Amino acid sequence: RYTLDVNKTRVVVHYGDAAGARNAAATLCAAVVEKAGRLVCGCVSVDDWPDSDYRGFMIDFARKYIPVEEVKRQLRLMAAFRYNVVHFHLLDTEHYALDSKAVPALSRNPIFLNYSLAEMREIGAFANALGLQLIPEIDLPGHGLMLLEKMPELACEDKNGNPPSIWDACVCNELLYETLDKLITELEEVCLLYTSPSPR
Repeated sequence: RYTLDVNKTRVVVHYGDAAGARNAAATLCAAVVEKAGRLVCGCVSVDDWPDSDYRGFMIDFARKYIPVEEVKRQLRLMAAFRYNVVHFHLLDTEHYALDSKAVPALSRNPIFLNYSLAEMREIGAFANALGLQLIPEIDLPGHGLMLLEKMPELACEDKNGNPPSIWDACVCNELLYETLDKLITELEEVCLLYTSPSPR
């Protein structure tokens, strides 16, 4: 929560935590307009607080490569509009967005650029600095077409002799959990540093 009072002589902001300070700054910036070649802010009084714990936005890295600077631009816009959560969609039918060292099979012959682990750390740190909680996500066991093309040993066996599904990884296959454990451990080192809930 924060309060913002602007009069002819001063700007006064009260806030309870870093998120309140960020939101107050975003509101103040939004109130500034250009008039006669000068930046001015009208007199205003604001008493504001989040309407929900989760005010989020998803960035789909799995279906399109987005240049790092463009990702940062989107994150800045999120902060300006007082979002508090960013959801990183990293694995889907088409692609795994990271250049994985833990499961290198996922990074062979990508359909478009992967993010290096260093780039994803940079993006995560940038989101965190803007007060955004980061939620990384890998879409399994469904949407597993690309995963099963790269690692067919994760497909299900059919006792009736039918071919295995090309879409779903086998939840009865212990190797799936070993693979997930490697991916999640890698994400802990890359993204999960920045997933603690942002202060309100």
